[in-house]
Amino acid sequence: MYAGVDRKIFTLQEANALLPELRTELRKLQDLAARFEELYGELQDKKTA
Repeated sequence: MYAGVDRKIFTLQEANALLPELRTELRKLQDLAARFEELYGELQDKKTA
């Protein structure tokens, strides 16, 4: 396992209960990644101009 990372085993019920929260967090991460790509592209355009 990775240093400093504990392994957690979930029951099926616990995992299913976490799905709505995980979906919300995944959407936030996807939005953040899209914004990063947008800003990075703008920065690259300015550097080549």
